[in-house]
Amino acid sequence: MEEKKKRAVLQALSELELDTGEHHAAYAAIRDIARAHQVTPPVALRLVQFQLAKGDHDQLSSGQPDTVAKPVRYEICFGKACLAKGARDILTQLEHLATHPSHSLAPRPMKIRTCSCLHRCSKGPVVRVDGILHEKFTVPE
Repeated sequence: MEEKKKRAVLQALSELELDTGEHHAAYAAIRDIARAHQVTPPVALRLVQFQLAKGDHDQLSSGQPDTVAKPVRYEICFGKACLAKGARDILTQLEHLATHPSHSLAPRPMKIRTCSCLHRCSKGPVVRVDGILHEKFTVPE
């Protein structure tokens, strides 16, 4: 679905003022909006669910993307193999970047946490950045 159509459907859905007890009326209103924008009601519902799962609550209420930068999420594997290959040093370096950001390396806020194992022990140290696994991870200088 093209981006313009997604925004139009989200905008129309966000303008609905529904009583949460009136499920039949709510579905009828969503069905009417979906039909007006030439999408199926299940697609309209999945679009809303996807936006909520992504955390785009502001876009649902205003129809515009959220202008506040979302933090980059780092998950550092602290399993035995990754610790032996430098995971603790990566944690220290990322924490330093988070507290002393430079414009080129940390343009967005950072959330850093550790986890027990990311199951790529031979490829360590392993870091998940915004949900994507990076093997043999190094922090840029």
